[in-house]
Amino acid sequence: MEVVQHPAFTEWMTKLVQSDVEVGGEVQALIDALEEHGTALGDPESHAVVTSSLGLRTLRRTPPTTPTPYSTGPPVLRVLYGFAAPPVQPLKAVLLLGGDKTTLGSRWYPPAISEAERRLIVMTGQLGWRVVSVRVQ
Repeated sequence: MEVVQHPAFTEWMTKLVQSDVEVGGEVQALIDALEEHGTALGDPESHAVVTSSLGLRTLRRTPPTTPTPYSTGPPVLRVLYGFAAPPVQPLKAVLLLGGDKTTLGSRWYPPAISEAERRLIVMTGQLGWRVVSVRVQ
């Protein structure tokens, strides 16, 4: 599956790699898994965001997964993403927002989800794409 990045996500990822190349590599491994498995990527690497009205999902650096076997401790990173369909093209995964929920725990989600959904709506509108909610098995 093709994976595209919102510009703000690209900026976050660049800063992450510059500050910790190993952790950045782990996040990239999760992105690579999404690219390889597409909508079939499920737990524990990817999990539904149950409070999202747009069907967002989250890539999870912790707990350890096949792509990230050594990610046993902080930072507890999440990458929020959704799916979009350009006209006459296959479905794409759109990486929207990355962040560290180590300190905030589940309180990290509400503002992050709101911002990620806003980004997805604006980005798809600008590109003439439509948001697609996908159920993962």
